[in-house]
Amino acid sequence: MRGNILHVLKCRLVMYIERDSRKTTAGKEQQSGNEYLSKCLDLLIHHIVQELPGILGDILNTLTNVSGRKHPSTVQAKQLKMCLPMMPVVLHLVTSQVFRPRIVTEEFLFNYGTLLNFIRSIDSGETNLDGAIGPAATEELIKSTLSTFEAITLHPALLTIHHLTVEGCILPPLVSLVQSQNVEWRLFSLRLLSETTSLLLNHKVMAEEKEESLDSNRKLLSLIRDSLLPQYEYILMAPGPVPLYALKLLVALTEHSPAYVRFFGFSEISSYIKTMTEEHYIFMFSQTATEESWDYVCAVMNTR
Repeated sequence: MRGNILHVLKCRLVMYIERDSRKTTAGKEQQSGNEYLSKCLDLLIHHIVQELPGILGDILNTLTNVSGRKHPSTVQAKQLKMCLPMMPVVLHLVTSQVFRPRIVTEEFLFNYGTLLNFIRSIDSGETNLDGAIGPAATEELIKSTLSTFEAITLHPALLTIHHLTVEGCILPPLVSLVQSQNVEWRLFSLRLLSETTSLLLNHKVMAEEKEESLDSNRKLLSLIRDSLLPQYEYILMAPGPVPLYALKLLVALTEHSPAYVRFFGFSEISSYIKTMTEEHYIFMFSQTATEESWDYVCAVMNTR
């Protein structure tokens, strides 16, 4: 039955559900005329939502069985081939305005964080799935997983409501993925991290007063300081748009409160920025949103 869900989703079932849902909520007169359609839609939506935890659970259980293994057994390879292709179901539903509010819960985000830890293990080579499902399927799993969180970040309310779960379960493996040897995953992860951190640092529940937020967000800030900032010399010197998102994260941290500069000890990063070539600086400046953002970071850190 779950395999059928993937098939019908690929046939644009979600699009038709969203279209018919709009019809049933267009007005009271239309609602009464479409009462049967509305009930059928509710049953279908409810059934799909109820199936999702099982689908995600199967994926997590399968990855748990092969975690840390370089060569999964034949039985494990069969389970991987059966369960991992279901990951697009999660992505399909998260991108739907009908399903997203029903499925993105604290439990879902906790399980997603567990999945992201498996992705970190796969990306680092600690767990090797290539021999069992092939490099293309492994790449598709990683891409679908990161794209799922990308879809969630487009709706900030979902992150702020569950900000503690996001901080504790999702951001740590995301920070680790910023150090990926794969350029695509490194860029993808850094972009998600910078956007999510910017959102959480400005969340009124976490930081109604900027000075008070230093204590309330210490776990998040310590994670960035201890795990990410030591990599910043490499990140800022990376080619392409990678430095853009690194700068965006610095802007978010420094604009939020000057106290963060003291907390992080930005003096080390200052020395990295001072050594940047003029050409590299011009590239970063041309890619950033505003000159004021760059000037603000440099002024706070006394690098210019």
